[in-house]
Amino acid sequence: MGKILVVDDDKYIVEVAKAALEIQGHEIISAFNGEEAIAKTIHEFPNLILLDLMMPKMDGWEAYKRLKEYSKTAYIPIIIISALEEEIGMTQEMEVEDYIVKPFEVNELVNRVNNVLKDMRG
Repeated sequence: MGKILVVDDDKYIVEVAKAALEIQGHEIISAFNGEEAIAKTIHEFPNLILLDLMMPKMDGWEAYKRLKEYSKTAYIPIIIISALEEEIGMTQEMEVEDYIVKPFEVNELVNRVNNVLKDMRG
């Protein structure tokens, strides 16, 4: 399956996503802020990033911007995860594959991740 980076400052969200996606056969890497997300993306080159927007140190907006500016990571699809629906509306200006509003249903998360990965493979 795929290697997925789950980025959220809420450890519970990371653990729920990790458990649900590992059952599907995905390899999960986690990060808890934008700086860590960038470092792990550059080191691990995941197939997909699940990115929260509101985080300490560096928020998801800045992490997204930096990842898309760097040619070696710009191609990696990103699904935004946010508890704030008004922020989700702002993602229309971003090149994101999808967005999920927290709290999310586990089946919804799994289906959306699998759909993005399937689309990537053609």
